[in-house]
Amino acid sequence: YYGGEPVTISVIDDAGVSHPRVYRLGRYSRSGSSWTLELTDHPGFRREFASSVITPQQYPDAPTVSHGQQIPMIYGSLTRPGGALLCRRVAPGVYVVADHPCKVTAAYAPDGTAASFSYEVDALGRTYCRVGSTTYEYIGCDVEGKPSTTGTVIRSPARVFEDVCLWAGLPVVPAEIASLETTLDGLGYRYDAAIDAPTAVSDMLSSIALCCGGIWYWGMDGAVHLRSTRAIDSTTYVSIRPEEILEWEETIDAEDSVNDISCRYGYDYRDSRYTGAMAYRMDGWVSNIGEVSASVDLPLVRDEAMAAQLAFR
Repeated sequence: YYGGEPVTISVIDDAGVSHPRVYRLGRYSRSGSSWTLELTDHPGFRREFASSVITPQQYPDAPTVSHGQQIPMIYGSLTRPGGALLCRRVAPGVYVVADHPCKVTAAYAPDGTAASFSYEVDALGRTYCRVGSTTYEYIGCDVEGKPSTTGTVIRSPARVFEDVCLWAGLPVVPAEIASLETTLDGLGYRYDAAIDAPTAVSDMLSSIALCCGGIWYWGMDGAVHLRSTRAIDSTTYVSIRPEEILEWEETIDAEDSVNDISCRYGYDYRDSRYTGAMAYRMDGWVSNIGEVSASVDLPLVRDEAMAAQLAFR
């Protein structure tokens, strides 16, 4: 079977028109000398992971420039001088922070001056920050993000993965998520990020996997799985002694190899730019196959050490 990244298969009808379909899971079955390939997909993968937007119907006092803007979903903690998150005004003195319950720890005027504030969560679970009767177009806020069912902030890649899957109606294995959370915590992986633009669920899961050095797939058990390639489980591998190897060959496909990588991390949601960058070069491999460069953005990663681990891998 196959699961995870999609496979596109086009069916040509009698008129010669191609009808592409995307599949993420396949199973071969055999009956006598006939083989059958069954392909399927889950509608949850095609959903857009998106929060609500600011509309004039719901927020008639919101500035026109804010109409259609996404209300963010936040994981982990976002802090920086002047406020890490841009929060838009929806009523005099009222600024929408997140499309879920969260905690505002600081608020700032557009010029970076600290402001007195309070925050509240409405009946829809949306968080707002109040700053007197101000009429700024936006303010800056520092935020503790979405809480789990136990009240702790969701910041482990495993828990973010679980949250996205459950939002999309995709089942996971709770014990597997808990075990992976422990493993990734030990490796120092955590997310501090805001999701402020619609993203296909499948792309979101791939981004989560990329930013923790993992892989994901949709299994034959019907659940979606995330595996860390850093956490080697000895039961998954077979040990082969040198005397058992009859023939061995090493090949390198230059087109699929990268030996000079640059990555950006630490996205600044106030200024809409990455604040950190690093590069990693494997000089020995360059001499073998020439320089093969690639650039990678790590939008969920804010920590330099975590970005360095991912760049090295």
